[in-house]
Amino acid sequence: MMYGIVRTYSPYLRALQRSWEPINATGSLQIQQVRWRKRRTDPKAKSKIGRVREPTPFDPWERDFLVEKMPHYRSTMNAVRHLFNEELERKKDETAEGLSSVEQEREEEEEFRQLLKWNEQENAKINARRKEKLAAKAKEIEEENLQRLLRKEEQEAEEIERMRQLVLQEQEASKTFITMETMEAAINEALDNPKNYDFLIKKSGEPILPEDTAWESFKERTMKAKDEEFVADGGDENQVKSAEN
Repeated sequence: MMYGIVRTYSPYLRALQRSWEPINATGSLQIQQVRWRKRRTDPKAKSKIGRVREPTPFDPWERDFLVEKMPHYRSTMNAVRHLFNEELERKKDETAEGLSSVEQEREEEEEFRQLLKWNEQENAKINARRKEKLAAKAKEIEEENLQRLLRKEEQEAEEIERMRQLVLQEQEASKTFITMETMEAAINEALDNPKNYDFLIKKSGEPILPEDTAWESFKERTMKAKDEEFVADGGDENQVKSAEN
């Protein structure tokens, strides 16, 4: 057991042995301090048994103050460091190029004036283009409005003409209207000339209209369709006329 302890701490013992030798070969005094380190398996010191560490007290106002001010402090310090780095780099460039700070500032100012003048010229060009574009757009809008007004006037004129034609048609149709004066004559004519509204339809779909049918327009369309079908089949117009007669 004792051998194990000596073997474990042999490096420390050799260090202590060297520190016990006060004088070296040159005759000067040597003192070497060796710090004793505690192992993980060693028990707790007697002076710390039952000791409970109290948390470090802090001021709430100081904590809030630091939380609020530290970001500003860090940003300010970063800006200062950045400025110092730029100044250092500028001095290095001046040393490399052989220009003084005054000459470099003068060149930078002249370059800034040229850039400002070029910027004003570009702004003037862009302003002129913008004015031309706005003028063209305004002219286009004015032409569109004029065309819209013309189309509206044409539509109104067409609507007026259509209404006039309707009025004329109604006036022409009103001549055949039955009035109180012509009612008796119309009744007598209807009794003398009866009209039949009935008609037959074949299985093929062809209608059969009576002679006294009231569907005169339908009868005309039917006869015209028959004539066209007969001509398309190779019939002669004379045969059509004879068939009609």
